[in-house]
Amino acid sequence: FAYTKIGRICHVQGEIKIDSDNSASGNLRISLPFASASLSESSDICFGVASIEGQGNTIAGRLYARSMPGTSYFTLYAVADGGGAANVTNSDVDTLFWISVNLTYTVA
Repeated sequence: FAYTKIGRICHVQGEIKIDSDNSASGNLRISLPFASASLSESSDICFGVASIEGQGNTIAGRLYARSMPGTSYFTLYAVADGGGAANVTNSDVDTLFWISVNLTYTVA
């Protein structure tokens, strides 16, 4: 990934290829270069564009990169057509896949 930071705004973009399983478990999380801000009234939650290719599974709905307040990572967040939503976990992918992202967030 690459990033550009101007003041308190950081933009991250790029692609990463996962080519082996290291026995990871839980939500897929990708590190950010800076911690995200903790603001008021949920104004600190950021959604960006994301995709997963070649994961060997079906992830229903639209996929987003989501940064939560005070964290130094983003998760991949799937929102199904019926409105249900969940983080993408290790059980949603196999051992070979690509993650692409385009995310802008406010830095702490």
